[in-house]
Amino acid sequence: MTAQKLNVLVVGSGGREHALYWLISQSPRANRVVCAPGNGGILSENRFKDIKETDFHGILELVRLCEIGLVVVGPEVPLAAGLVDVLHQHGVLVYGPTMAAAQLEWSKIFTKEVCHAMGIPTAKWQAAWTMQEAEQCAAAGLRVVKANGLCAGKGVTVAENQAEAIEAAYKLLVDQIFGKAGSVVLFEEKLTGRECSIMAICDGTNAILLPPARDHKRLREGDQGPNTGGMGAYAPVPDVSAHDLEYIKHTFFLRTLQHMANLGTPFHGTLYAGLMKTRDGYKLLEYNVRFGDPETQAIVPLIDHRRSDIVEYMLASIKPNGLASFGPIHLTGGSSVCTVLASEGYPNQPTTGRRIVGIGHHGAHLFHAGTDRRSQNLITSGGRVLGVIGTGSTLEAARQTSLAVAERVTFCGVQYRRDIGLEQPQAR
Repeated sequence: MTAQKLNVLVVGSGGREHALYWLISQSPRANRVVCAPGNGGILSENRFKDIKETDFHGILELVRLCEIGLVVVGPEVPLAAGLVDVLHQHGVLVYGPTMAAAQLEWSKIFTKEVCHAMGIPTAKWQAAWTMQEAEQCAAAGLRVVKANGLCAGKGVTVAENQAEAIEAAYKLLVDQIFGKAGSVVLFEEKLTGRECSIMAICDGTNAILLPPARDHKRLREGDQGPNTGGMGAYAPVPDVSAHDLEYIKHTFFLRTLQHMANLGTPFHGTLYAGLMKTRDGYKLLEYNVRFGDPETQAIVPLIDHRRSDIVEYMLASIKPNGLASFGPIHLTGGSSVCTVLASEGYPNQPTTGRRIVGIGHHGAHLFHAGTDRRSQNLITSGGRVLGVIGTGSTLEAARQTSLAVAERVTFCGVQYRRDIGLEQPQAR
């Protein structure tokens, strides 16, 4: 018996959403795949650019209009605002966690409390609600300063000294540069080691891990400059072994799923663990409650979609214990490198409206992020514009392919790193 085909809606506008749109389109279960609001890489007939990711009424109307059978929520903001809960109330199948389960991302303090309850290794920490408390935290030697809430990957400062830590806290608590997201500040000890990103598809009980990836947050080569949403990523990560992955699955993912279930807020969807391998072993840096960006762009081309249908995994994850009979996701082998092309002025004040040329070159996947269509031209419309993903039998081959295409796709003021997959972030 042939399984019923579904119309699928991907909510979001970034490179992650374009990658998911592409992957879901390969599924035999997918009839039509649409995106809201999408970007310039989505076919115009499948893009609903006037429906923003937080327009819950518009999304419900689109579900009705297009007879959507599955909604896949990409970004964290609508998840934290309760989009999944609203869709559930209207009987819509949706891949992603509820607002309560999404606390694992929108409250860093909540995640620390989960770690404490379940014995999950993480950095030492203290929370500060006032500048007096912030000064005490900095005096205690805690140098990593984080806004408690959502800041699009930009709410973290790794201070070199006590004064810098206090200054970072002042910007959050007093200047309120991230609004309510910085009304509580988390101070952590500075860890040293190699970072990796592990994502897993979860059904409330079980976790099926995707290959490990490593992203590069700093703007400039050699991991210099300000933090960004991510200037590139590669996968898999050679220094994360199969034994490591099994340990990570049980120590981080399964313990967290157990705790969330115990709270009555089971986690369904993608759980992303940002980890660092220190001299004392792996420690949790943060959880995200959705596919990572740009890690997803690097991982998607490695999934053997002929043997592992992502839509089947998503549908199963919605059901309690639905993944119990599912095996690991099959991969094509080899490596993948995603080089992000960013606008001039990114990450602070990106310049937009620049014409993009050279987009027709082949040899790599091009996942759009901050792009739009104006007349017959493709233009920049955001900070991170494109992800150029090269694949190859080795990491270096994938890196060279990605760079070769990145050099030919250009726009005025383009900035990108040439060392994605070459330099390895060591400290945070």
